[in-house]
Amino acid sequence: MFNDFNSDTIFCIGQTDDGKVWVGSYNGYLSIIDGEKITQSKANDIRFLLGCRNYGNQLIVNNENGLCISLFNSDFKQKTLATDVAGFYNFISSDNILYVGTNTYKRLMYKAVKDLENSAVE
Repeated sequence: MFNDFNSDTIFCIGQTDDGKVWVGSYNGYLSIIDGEKITQSKANDIRFLLGCRNYGNQLIVNNENGLCISLFNSDFKQKTLATDVAGFYNFISSDNILYVGTNTYKRLMYKAVKDLENSAVE
């Protein structure tokens, strides 16, 4: 059973293409479960919201504390994709478009998946 700092108020669970399970809590921790091994981020300043989504071996998350949408790699390095936005659901379509349902601007944001590494979501 998964029972650690990250086990309280879990809002984000996702699995990346490499089979790792990612768990993010509203209390701020992000953990990666790889078989029997659990790695937890040291940072606890992120309040994960609903709607995380894998992007290859990385995870797209909604962060209430920073009001942003971020992309995390397995070393817990974070890239901000959009700022000043409260995202609640992320979806990647069959034609590789990332859609983000937001509350901040009450609109749907979108971006081609291939462009995520180079620019922010619009």
